[in-house]
Amino acid sequence: MDVTRGQPGLERARLAVLYQISRELASRQPLDQLLPGLLRQTMGSVLGHSGSIMVFDAHGRLSQSALFIDGQLQPTRPEHLQSLLDHGLAGWVTRQQQAVLIPNTSADPRWFQPQDAWLSSPKSVISAPLMGRERVVGVITVGRLPVAGFNADDLALVDAIAAQAGMAIENAQLFDAEHREHAISNTLREVARTLNATLDLRQVLPLVLEQLGRVVAYDSASVLLFQGGQLCVSAARGFADLDAVMQLCFDAELGLSGRVLRERRSLVLDDVQRSPEWMSAALPEIQAIRAWIGAPLIVQDQVMGLLSVDSRRPGAYTEDDGHLVAAFAEQAAVAVLNARLYAQSERRAYGLRALADTAETINGTAELGEVLRLVVRHAQEWLGMEGAMLALVDGSRLVFKEAVGPVAEYLRGVSIQMGAGVAGWVAQNNEPIVVPDVRSDPRFFGGVDARTGFVTKALACVPIRIGNVPIGVIEAVNPASGAFDPETLEQLDSLASLAGTAIAQARRVAELQAAENRFVGLFEDSLDPILISDLDGRISDVNRQASAVFGFTRQELIGRRVTQLHRVRTDSLASGRYAPLLNGQPISYETRILTRAGLEVPVEVHAKLIERGGQQFIQWVQHDLSERLALEELRNDLMSMIIHDLRSPLGNILSSLDLMAGALQADDKPLLTSLFSIATRAATRLSRLVDSLLDLRRLEAGEVLLNRAPADLGEVLAEALEQAQPMAAAKGLQLRRAPGADLPVLPMDVELVRRVVINLLDNAVKYTPPSGAITLSAAAAPTQVIISVRDTGPGVAAEDQGRIFDKFARVQRQAAPKGLGLGLAFCKLAVEAHGGRIWVESGPAGGATFHFTLPRVGALAALAPAANPGLVAPSD
Repeated sequence: MDVTRGQPGLERARLAVLYQISRELASRQPLDQLLPGLLRQTMGSVLGHSGSIMVFDAHGRLSQSALFIDGQLQPTRPEHLQSLLDHGLAGWVTRQQQAVLIPNTSADPRWFQPQDAWLSSPKSVISAPLMGRERVVGVITVGRLPVAGFNADDLALVDAIAAQAGMAIENAQLFDAEHREHAISNTLREVARTLNATLDLRQVLPLVLEQLGRVVAYDSASVLLFQGGQLCVSAARGFADLDAVMQLCFDAELGLSGRVLRERRSLVLDDVQRSPEWMSAALPEIQAIRAWIGAPLIVQDQVMGLLSVDSRRPGAYTEDDGHLVAAFAEQAAVAVLNARLYAQSERRAYGLRALADTAETINGTAELGEVLRLVVRHAQEWLGMEGAMLALVDGSRLVFKEAVGPVAEYLRGVSIQMGAGVAGWVAQNNEPIVVPDVRSDPRFFGGVDARTGFVTKALACVPIRIGNVPIGVIEAVNPASGAFDPETLEQLDSLASLAGTAIAQARRVAELQAAENRFVGLFEDSLDPILISDLDGRISDVNRQASAVFGFTRQELIGRRVTQLHRVRTDSLASGRYAPLLNGQPISYETRILTRAGLEVPVEVHAKLIERGGQQFIQWVQHDLSERLALEELRNDLMSMIIHDLRSPLGNILSSLDLMAGALQADDKPLLTSLFSIATRAATRLSRLVDSLLDLRRLEAGEVLLNRAPADLGEVLAEALEQAQPMAAAKGLQLRRAPGADLPVLPMDVELVRRVVINLLDNAVKYTPPSGAITLSAAAAPTQVIISVRDTGPGVAAEDQGRIFDKFARVQRQAAPKGLGLGLAFCKLAVEAHGGRIWVESGPAGGATFHFTLPRVGALAALAPAANPGLVAPSD
């Protein structure tokens, strides 16, 4: 509208403006639509360049606004407008409740100058309060760029517009409040209907939060309920990381939540970050909360939890919002109470169903006959029956063990064929049954009635099971009410479950007793001494043989520690060789036991964890090795004698063969030359075997002093290869040495190492089929040298790889070469005497590779003594 000052029609024009604005205000538009139009009309009436209008709620807080700059509607920033109210002219007008004209803003201290360019230059301004009936409902401000751009007429016009606008805005606010109250009332009724439709808290609480969001704007909200003395989040909405929020719990006595619960009233805070009582979780979303409402969940004078409503904007909530949240909290509290009462009733029902399980636990240790009597008596009394009986399967028959009622004495001990009568049918088919009229059921057997005069009218029968296998039946006859209740079978089945558990328990007890009796018999009759100790090694029981061998009475042995009777290196069962026992692994070892007479008896001990009477013990079985060790010593002495008796004749044979071979002209007698060669190889091999037997015994006893001297390993391998070559050629095998780098000079017993390599080559020749190949190789490493012999034979099974290096061990294979199994045992002892180790690798495709190591200079001193403490290795 163009209103020109100074013209005769000025007053009429301004009256027209007021009339048009009054019509605009009467249009009942929403405030967010009404305010921009009102501001634009006012600016046009006084030729304003820019302007603002701010509206307050009933608590004097800025609720809505509009802003024009250079004639264009601009987005408003709440913090900017709030600064004008706190420090500028708009706030002064609001407080003074009067309109004002400032000719030059740069000369008036009431003018607050933010950083915005349109407000920073000098101008003239009019600002007027929007007056309602009893309070200021807002403020309107209009500005022009020139200094002294407004006059008194402009001020009067703006003030008149503000007066009309104030009343209209207050009416609109009242209308909005009434509309909001109506919406709140409808929402609360809808919430009540929704909550009454379900008793599941997992559905109820999220519905409360969803409906609350329709009447109270929030960024996030949650319901916290008491759990074990803490407030834990039971439902939440508006959080990005909902799973993390649902894990939160708070101390119910502390913080703002504790204050709400103690005071039992809702609490509204503008900014919780300024409150020392605020307890913020380590989640960014929780730390961003500013405005907060907390309302207690109270029903029947019982505090059940807390309803929390959050906003990231300070001062977002009023006391009215707090009352509204409290109303929702009341609804939520009722829902929680109803849900808990429902859950309580469900638990009571479950408790009744679990009566049989409780009885199983209580009666598990009762005598079986007494338990069966209780079951049939309960079947009669609880279900209201004239009689009840219980029968158990015995082979192909069903034997009645217990009964109550008029024919109880007659029934006890009676047996029927499986499948006969209703009870026999139930036991055979493993199905419960109700027979309302026995006369109409062909399965009913009336023999008992005929003999006793008892009249059976109706019966119910259920199987007694262990697992799902029927072991008997419970039968109830003639209900006192004349008809069976729908729950009869379920109740009878509960009693059958009790009986089944009691019977199974009794059988387990009998089996355990029988096992205990067998154990006691074996324990006492054993020819070996047996000790029983606790896990600390303190003896709790011994057998007769233990008393006889140790020379102590049973009472004298009980209470001693096992380590007092065994020659061991430790007193603790938690370390050393005993440690696996406490993990349930059996162990075996050889030691010597000390008798009362001071004798040491060599024994092999077998120890394992056992269970007796629900407790864990260790059983120690000591087997006397005296006879075995004596036989081993006799065998070793015999072997030594044989070895010594063989060495001299073998030496003579080899010397004679050498002399005869030298005297024989090879060109004259090629056949004899060949025979001498064969005899020489056989005698040489036999001599090596005798030496191996002798050295094997000495190595085991730690009697061999290594003749260590620096030697070229490559030459030693070449000599061994040369000695094994004739045997390989005779079998048609290819024997070769793999190419490799130069090997170092090592300190070694040359003769022992050469024989180790020859034994491995002979072993490979023995097990490799004709046309096969054997490869000798060596590789140097920083601390050791690895020598390997690879063949193309059948290989070594995985279960044999750990024992083929034991003395007299042989691989059990059809058509395998025969022998004593001493060669690899000698190799192992000889290699370990040098401080090395030996092992075999073999895959499922066949072929075996034997490896052994020899330490280089520097590693030898550390390795050799540890390998066999009985060997003495000269220093390098």
